[in-house]
Amino acid sequence: MTRYKGYSGASLVFLLACSGQAQKASSNGGATSNGDAAGGHAAETGASDGATSSSGGSNSGGSGGDSGCAGACIEGGLDATANADATTSPDSGCVPATLSCDGQQPQFCNASAIWQNIGAACASAACVQGACTGVCIPGSTQCSDPSAVQTCSPEGQWGAAAQCANQACLSGSCAGTCSPGATRCVGADAQTCNASGQWAVSKTCSGATPACLSAACVVCVPGSTQCSGTGVETCSPAQQWGSSSLCSQPTPDCAQGACTCLETPCSGACVDTQTDPNNCGGCGVTCGGTCALGECVVQLAAQQQLPYSLVVTGGYVFWTDPLASTVSRVSIDGGTPMVVASGLDNPVGIAVEGASIYFTNDDNMGSNGSIESFSPPGGSPATIAPSVTSPWFLAADATQLYWTTAINPGSVVKMPIAGGTQTPVASNQAYPRGIAVDGSNVYWTNTSGGTVMGAPVGGGASFTLASGQNLPSFIAADGTNVYWTNGAMTGGSVMQMSVADGGSPITLASGQDEPDGIAVDLTHVYWSTDTGSGTIVRVPIGGGASTTLATGQDEANQLAVDATSVYWTDSIGGTVMKLTPK
Repeated sequence: MTRYKGYSGASLVFLLACSGQAQKASSNGGATSNGDAAGGHAAETGASDGATSSSGGSNSGGSGGDSGCAGACIEGGLDATANADATTSPDSGCVPATLSCDGQQPQFCNASAIWQNIGAACASAACVQGACTGVCIPGSTQCSDPSAVQTCSPEGQWGAAAQCANQACLSGSCAGTCSPGATRCVGADAQTCNASGQWAVSKTCSGATPACLSAACVVCVPGSTQCSGTGVETCSPAQQWGSSSLCSQPTPDCAQGACTCLETPCSGACVDTQTDPNNCGGCGVTCGGTCALGECVVQLAAQQQLPYSLVVTGGYVFWTDPLASTVSRVSIDGGTPMVVASGLDNPVGIAVEGASIYFTNDDNMGSNGSIESFSPPGGSPATIAPSVTSPWFLAADATQLYWTTAINPGSVVKMPIAGGTQTPVASNQAYPRGIAVDGSNVYWTNTSGGTVMGAPVGGGASFTLASGQNLPSFIAADGTNVYWTNGAMTGGSVMQMSVADGGSPITLASGQDEPDGIAVDLTHVYWSTDTGSGTIVRVPIGGGASTTLATGQDEANQLAVDATSVYWTDSIGGTVMKLTPK
C-alpha cells in the first residue's frame, strides 16, 4: 500500500473542509447546524483548540453544517483531535491524521491509528496524496507515440516523453528491434518495421528491378558493380548499368563485380595450371607433353611393338618388349629410345636391384629360358641362369632373385642374385603370375587358383594370405602390407592386406575394368586398367577416395613410380608414358 503523508490535526480538518467534499461532525449530544462555510471553519477552530461543548451550541466552535463543508466524508465521522506530534501506532504502522492512497482509494489515518477509506475510489482521476487530483498513477508509464515512453510523476502528471532507441513502445515500455514505420534493405528484400517493433519483408525485388535501395526496388544501386562476361559494369547515379570495362592480365577474370584471377598467379600472369604446359600443376613446371588436370603426361617412347614390364632407375626407364624380343631404355626427361638387348626369345619380367637390372627370357614355355642381367644405362646383357623353364615375372632383393613360371601348374623359384642353384619356393601352383618381395617374405598370385600366397625368403613352407579372389594378377609389397589387383574383366578390384596382423583383406577400390599393374609408394597405391579407355588411378594406403590420374590409354599395363612421377606401358598403343606429379 502506497501512503502519501503531509497533513494532520487542524490542518487536516481545514483541508477537508475546503476540498469540495461533504463532511459530518458530531456536537454535544448530536445537535447539528446547517451553517455555511464559516461553520466549517468553526469546526476547524474547535478542533484546533481542542474545545468541546456540553450544551446546545448550534453556533459553537465544535460543530459545522454539511451543506457548507466541502471536505471528505469519513466513515463513522472525522476524528480531528489528533495533534501534529502524533506517532505511528506500533500495531498499525499508520500516523494519525495523515492521508494516503491505497491504489485509487483515498484514505485517512484516524486517532486510533487505523486507516479509513475517504469516500469512493477515484474514477476519473488518479489518487495522489489521498485525493483524486492526478491525471495518472505515480510511477506508471504510457506510450506517447509508437516509439516514445512517458512516466507519471509523484504529482500524478505525465512527464516528458523519452524516445526508444531503435525500438518500439509497447504497453508503456521499449521493446522490439526497430522503430515502427522504419524501412531498410536486406539483400533484395525491402523490409518495414511493424507496430510490434519487428522487421517484416514488405517485398522482394526481382526481375527488371532486382536491387533494393531505400526500401524500393530499382535496376541497380548507384556505385555497385556486376560482371558482364569478362568485364565489369558499374551502376550510374540514375540507377542504370553503364558500359562494360574488360578485365585483363594479371586479373583477366571477373567475379562478384571485380576483376580478379580465378586460376593461379604465376610470374605476373594468371594461368590455368590444369592445362598450361609452361605451368603444369604449378608455377614454372614445364611439361614437354600434354598438361591435363594439372598433370603432365609425356610420351617417352612411341612406335614400340608390345611394351610390357618396366622399371625406373638411374634417370632412365627400362622396359621389355616380348613381340620385338628386346629390352629398351629412354631418359625420364624424354629423348630417343635405345635398345639395350635384342635377339631375345620372349623377354617379359624385369626387376632392378642395386646397380643391376635383371629380366626373364622365356623360350615360349620351354626349358631353355634364361635370367639375364646388365648394368645400366647400357651394359651388355649376360646370362646368369640358363636352362630355366618358362621364367615369367621377376622380383629381387639384395641377395636373391625370385620368379614365377608361365605354366599351369607352375612354380615359384629363387636363386642367388649373382647366379647359382635354383631352388623351388613352392610347386604345383595354379598359374602363378605376379611376384613381389619384402625383407621377410616373397609373395605371389595364383591367377587360376584365386589365391595370394607367401613364403619366407630364408626358406620354409608357403602360406595362404587370401583365397577366393577373382583372378588375382599383379602384386606389390612395402614391408607392412601386400597389395594386389583382381583382374576380372568387369567388377575387378584393388586389395590390401596386413602382413603382420593377417585378418581379412580390405578393398581399396571396386568396380574396376580389368585392373592390371600395381605399384606403391609411402602414401598411395597406383594401378592401371587395360580395357576400353585405359586409366591410371591412385588411392591412399588404407583406403579413401580414388583419383584418376590419366585416361585415354589404349591398354595400360605394368607401371612403376619414383619420387615425382608414375610411369606405365601402353601395350596396344605401343608407348611408354610418364605423368608428373604423381
